[in-house]
Amino acid sequence: MPINRNEFEHNIWLLSAVKINVTRESVKVMQGLREAKFAPNKRVNLHTVSESARLMANSIFSLMINQEENNAK
Repeated sequence: MPINRNEFEHNIWLLSAVKINVTRESVKVMQGLREAKFAPNKRVNLHTVSESARLMANSIFSLMINQEENNAK
């Protein structure tokens, strides 16, 4: 889970850059990302990001951290 807004925005940007296999659920996630709005200062408006996109972004970030820890061993 992200601790602050910067970490959340980082996870959302990671999600937008990752290749995702197309499934019914991933289509919902990508639609949620497309519908997200930006504030005038180019930051993500947190209220417009769908719950499925939030969960996927946090999951991908957690998986990346776990992979890095396993590779370090």
